[in-house]
Amino acid sequence: MSSQEKPHIPFPPSDTTALENINYISLPDDIERQIGDFEIDPSIPLPVEVPRGTEQLLESLSWEMIVAAMLKLFAYQPEHPHLDYFRRFIQQIQPDIVNVMTQTGVLKAKNKDFALAEEIFRSLVNFAPEQESNFVNLALVFEEKAKQHRENRETEAEEECIELAFEAYKRGSLFHPEAPDLHFSAGHFFLQQGNIPKMKEHFSTFLAHSEGEEEKEQQVRKVLDEVDNKRQDDLVFNEAFDFIKMGQEERGIERIRYFLDRNPEVWNGWFLLGWGLRKTGQYSEAKEAFFKTIELNENHPDTLNELAICNLELEEYKDAKQHLETALRLEPDNTKIISNLGILALKQGDPQLAKRFFLTVLELDPEDPLAQQYIDKIDKES
Repeated sequence: MSSQEKPHIPFPPSDTTALENINYISLPDDIERQIGDFEIDPSIPLPVEVPRGTEQLLESLSWEMIVAAMLKLFAYQPEHPHLDYFRRFIQQIQPDIVNVMTQTGVLKAKNKDFALAEEIFRSLVNFAPEQESNFVNLALVFEEKAKQHRENRETEAEEECIELAFEAYKRGSLFHPEAPDLHFSAGHFFLQQGNIPKMKEHFSTFLAHSEGEEEKEQQVRKVLDEVDNKRQDDLVFNEAFDFIKMGQEERGIERIRYFLDRNPEVWNGWFLLGWGLRKTGQYSEAKEAFFKTIELNENHPDTLNELAICNLELEEYKDAKQHLETALRLEPDNTKIISNLGILALKQGDPQLAKRFFLTVLELDPEDPLAQQYIDKIDKES
């Protein structure tokens, strides 16, 4: 199916208030009916925008004013029954209208006049859907609007613009299934949205149909390779986590070391390595991993707690206390940290202080079995 046979409505208009000043006129009987190869149909009223509070005389009208009103209809009333007639009318009066409007729309977008830029490109995707650049430009306007809303923390408006950008790329792809520039732009859009399947779909289409665009092709192949590598690394990370969680620590440690060789700056990779080493009793090596975690992610309660456990096993009680107290300031209700403070107190020979810590744990979590066991042990031995 060709682009001319496809529907000319990319998506419904957003706000039709821009049409409030549109009025319709009938041309006088004695007006010249022929404009070049185009014949005026007097039975079809022509639109014109008349500002409120003004009187517009027929004598002061121009073809350009009528064209401007028609273009608003393409943007905000794409279901108008006479759009095909208006399209032919505009093409005769202003044959270079697409280029002129495109230049204006791009300039408005650069100046962050997104409302007018959106109107221009909404009009163009309905007026000239055969030009792929119209869909790309409209989508880019929505992307820039979304970015502005994100900076202003206007989440709902941002999401709406992202949906509209998605729709522009979607409809553009229907009209231009093999257009490389459209698929190049759409691929980057979906990459930013984290939609990896759609990103791959558009970038693959771009590579299949691009010709002589070596710089773009290299860029796309690099992105695809990086995404594939990341997906592979994610699988390795998840495997390591599962092995350690299921008690197969040595296999987990092996996998996470492989991951860290490729991703040495990922803090939770070092945390996972420390966790596995700590579970196998390699406390000194685990400490090094946890210190690397802190270096990359500053103080995190879980990291500090795990580091303190290593300190406890190595009888480094001063360090253990420091790390646990820092962790507790970050998360005052963390029962794991409070329990470890209780264990530290026991190791330092203060069972009553330990009991107070375990009672605090039970206040926060009455179902905690470990705290109750320690309390029972302390009561039995006292």
